[in-house]
Amino acid sequence: LEQALPAAQRQRFFGSSTSGEIVPRGYQLETVAAISFDRSHFSGVARKIEGLASFRFHQARELVLSMQRELRRKVPGANSGNTFALLLIDGLSQAEEYVAAALGNELGSIHLVGGSSGDNWQLQRSPVLCEGAYHDDSAVVLLVHTSLDF
Repeated sequence: LEQALPAAQRQRFFGSSTSGEIVPRGYQLETVAAISFDRSHFSGVARKIEGLASFRFHQARELVLSMQRELRRKVPGANSGNTFALLLIDGLSQAEEYVAAALGNELGSIHLVGGSSGDNWQLQRSPVLCEGAYHDDSAVVLLVHTSLDF
């Protein structure tokens, strides 16, 4: 993806590597899973978290409050009833549960979904994609408002 897309387009993409995907035919390796959000129904803000081993609860609070402020500037009606959070996190960081718990605690009633990156069980590198490049020992958090029911 880093080579395939111009830099301006990469800025709008977030993702992670995987160890396999569940597809209509079952579990498969070396495929691509993607999700997109239609601008007419979704608006969001994203942040990268680096250095997951040193991420602390007070940082989660600052991060979530900052994201909520930015989202409310974009969409004044954003609240826990029409907003969700998406977390993509380095699966080799050994910080997944802690980071998810810290963010979940600060998000309150905003639903948190997501997953861990993988590397086809090689256990060497499982980066996340953010800001046009891949990052190790990192996570990407998106706070997404929608006009659709969920």
